[in-house]
Amino acid sequence: MCDRFGQIEPKVLLAADGYRYGGKDFDRREAVAAIGEEIGAPVVLLRHLDGGGWEEGFLNQSPPTPLEFAPVAFDHPLWVLYSSGTTGLPKAIVQSQGGILLEHLKMLHLHLDAQAGDRLFWFTTTGWMMWNFIVSGLLTEATVLLYDGSPGYPSLDTLWDFAARTQMTTFGTSASYIGACMKGGVEPAQGRDLSALKAVGSTGSPLSPEGFRWVYEHVGSDTWLFSTSGARRRRMPRFSRICGSAAYT
Repeated sequence: MCDRFGQIEPKVLLAADGYRYGGKDFDRREAVAAIGEEIGAPVVLLRHLDGGGWEEGFLNQSPPTPLEFAPVAFDHPLWVLYSSGTTGLPKAIVQSQGGILLEHLKMLHLHLDAQAGDRLFWFTTTGWMMWNFIVSGLLTEATVLLYDGSPGYPSLDTLWDFAARTQMTTFGTSASYIGACMKGGVEPAQGRDLSALKAVGSTGSPLSPEGFRWVYEHVGSDTWLFSTSGARRRRMPRFSRICGSAAYT
């Protein structure tokens, strides 16, 4: 973490005090404090584990300060993503307000066909570029669905239950998750109403022919299944074609 944040000299580090995964709480306060000290940035904690909200005095003004919006240049920085680090130290990549949002809007409309009434989901953590992509779903009139936790707890049925409960229209996941469902004998359509689900997306690695067959046989033969896999290039960071050549993971 320090080898990434240390490159960009952040003015403040916003972090959660921990996370829940697989039915367990993981307290990360000491680790966050150590990171803040090493990169020389003050730390502001979100008390996530006990539901306490932001630390006193931060984002807790009373009354709250009204939001202010200002126009910025096309190439104004939006966020920083990092290369995978497979060819050395992870490299910080600044993406612009205009460029990456246009790429995401193109992907959302032309590849996902995001429309009003759709409910988009992609299982991802905030550390993967798919988080940036799915949040960009707010550029469309579709609804964005988020899931926090392990995709395998208490069982591999969890995300399919989530899909049925929310009437999800696009289910985004990874080839490894589909592979795990295959090995685990999961039956997504059995006992669940997945009638709203029209598309399944897979990324992270190429989806095997067996994975394609499994989705068609166990989710629905008329499912729109698309695989947007990443790739490696010699002496180049790994990137994902889902956001064009500028979107690194």
